[in-house]
Amino acid sequence: MLKFFGILSTIKKHNGIIFIETTSVKINDPDFSFKHINKDWGEAKWIALIDRLKRKFLIIQSLHSGSAHYDGIFEFKSNFREAAAAMKMTSLFLGPEGGFGHVAAALNKPAVIIFGGWIHPQSTGYDFHENIYIDIKGSPCGIYSQECDHCKECMNIISVEKIEKSVIRNVNKEIPL
Repeated sequence: MLKFFGILSTIKKHNGIIFIETTSVKINDPDFSFKHINKDWGEAKWIALIDRLKRKFLIIQSLHSGSAHYDGIFEFKSNFREAAAAMKMTSLFLGPEGGFGHVAAALNKPAVIIFGGWIHPQSTGYDFHENIYIDIKGSPCGIYSQECDHCKECMNIISVEKIEKSVIRNVNKEIPL
């Protein structure tokens, strides 16, 4: 955790700090795995997005047992509470619908949340976040007991460019109290 605070001294050469979460700690939990697979935007898209964003922003990621690793971002091991404390010092949260989106809301942080078509932002989203939701036939499906073709289609519709533009539009955004 101390290593994280040291990296903050480099912020002057960046346009902000993005706290990123691309995978769920529950992905290998048999009670949750399909739900989280249905919320997966895809490894190739995350890599392409990170490659674009890391030119302008410091990107940090709290690691857990299911974390993917990406070149050129700052990774640190922490528990959920420590990760939430680190998020307090960032400019934006970027990731799928889930616990860290709620942390960003509690901290009054801008966020770009990828919902896909699994659950509607009216259920768990916040109006001051940019919620990326795909409203096609069958949305929201809410399927959590099996891998879902509808969810795959929704995630395929969400482009790297769309998320990049959303991040740039929302990073360092003032959230009214």
